[in-house]
This record gives sequence, C-alpha cells and structure tokens, in this order.
Amino acid sequence: GPASDAWALGACLYELAALRRPFDASNQLALARQVVEQVPAALPETTAEDLVSAVFGLLAKEPEKRLPLKEAIALAEAADLVS
Repeated sequence: GPASDAWALGACLYELAALRRPFDASNQLALARQVVEQVPAALPETTAEDLVSAVFGLLAKEPEKRLPLKEAIALAEAADLVS
C-alpha cells in the first residue's frame, strides 16, 4: 500500500544521499530485525535539512506517522527537485 511505498522511497532516497544502504546485514533475518528495531545512521552533514526531514519522515517505523507520499512530492517540488 501507500505506506510501504513511502517507506521504500525513503530507503532509496537514503541510499542516494548517503551512498550506503539504510540497513545492512549478512542475512535476511538480521536485516528484518534492523528494519524493525533500528534507526538508520545520520545522513552526511552536507545533506540538505529538508531532504533529511523527508527521508527520515518516509522511514518512520509506524505507518500512521510516516510522511505521506503527497507531502514528500510537495517537498521535492518546493525544493525544485522535480518538475
């Protein structure tokens, strides 16, 4: 659904901004536990604050607290990242 799509977008954006995955493990079970239990490391200090907010908003653990895709797109448009 939309909440999982938003989370997946957040994971992709995190990887693009940090040049590393938000979660990395040696096996599927360890990866699943990280996704559920851990918060990704901070993005590089040079990352724009609005991008940091969007990425971590999209990666919120609880779907009802996750940044909606519509708001993420609005943030991107306001930053002139999409046309």
